[in-house]
Amino acid sequence: MKRPIAIEATLAVARAAMPELPFEDDGFAKFLGSCKGLKPTHGGELLLVYLWSLGDAAAQRRLDAEFFHQLPLVVSAVDRSPAFVADVVQELKTKLYAERKLLQYAGRGPLGGWLRRAALNTASTLHRPQRREEPLDPMSDAVVPDAELGFLKARYRDDFRGAFVDALASLSTRERTVLRLNSLSDVSIDELGAMYSVHRATAARWVQSARQLVVERTRENLVQRLKLDAEELDEMLSLMRSQLDVSLRHYMG
Repeated sequence: MKRPIAIEATLAVARAAMPELPFEDDGFAKFLGSCKGLKPTHGGELLLVYLWSLGDAAAQRRLDAEFFHQLPLVVSAVDRSPAFVADVVQELKTKLYAERKLLQYAGRGPLGGWLRRAALNTASTLHRPQRREEPLDPMSDAVVPDAELGFLKARYRDDFRGAFVDALASLSTRERTVLRLNSLSDVSIDELGAMYSVHRATAARWVQSARQLVVERTRENLVQRLKLDAEELDEMLSLMRSQLDVSLRHYMG
C-alpha cells in the first residue's frame, strides 16, 4: 500500500537527519500516521520520539543531550532557585517519560520549542502558591499490630508525622523523584534505568537507598524530638516500615 507523500517525505528526512539510528520503515510510518498536522521537516525529532517509545537507549541519550540540557535555563526564567529548577525539570521528565506524554509531540513544530513551552507551563504551575495537602500519618489506623503500638501511635502521632515529613524533605531531588516514580507511579526499575540512562542495578540501589534514608532520618529526627528507650523507638519504626509505601503514595501524590 502506497504511503502518503508527507509520511514518505518524513521518512526520508529522518534517515538523513539521524543516519546513526536505524529504524524499521513500516513501524515508523504507522507511528507517523497518528501525527496530525505532520511536517516532514521535523522527521529527525519524530524519529527520536518514536525510538524512545520503543525503549531505544541511544535515542534516550540523544534526547537528553540535545534537548533536555536547555530546560534548566528555560525554567530559571520563572524562578532561579536551583532547588526549584531541579524540581521542575524532574517533574517534567516524570510527565514526559513515566506518563509518556512525550508521545503527544506530533511534529507540527520543533521539538525544542514544544519542550520549552512544556517546561514553562510546568514551572508556572509549580510556582503558584498551592494548598498543601495534609500528608498521611505514617502511624495511621491502617495497620496497628497490637494495643501497645496503638498506644504509641496515639501518644506520639504528631512527633512521628513531623519526623517523617522532615525526613522526606531532606532527600535530594533525585531521591524524591525515584521514590515517587517507583512507589506512586509504579515505574519499574528497568524504566527508571532508561529514564536516567543508567544500569538497572544502579536504579535499584537508588530506590533502596532513598527508602532507607527515609527510615534512618525519621529515626534521627525522633531521637531529637523524643526521649524514648531503644525498644519503644524500634517498635515505632517497625510500624512505619509496614506502612511506608502507603505513606509515600499519599504524601508524594
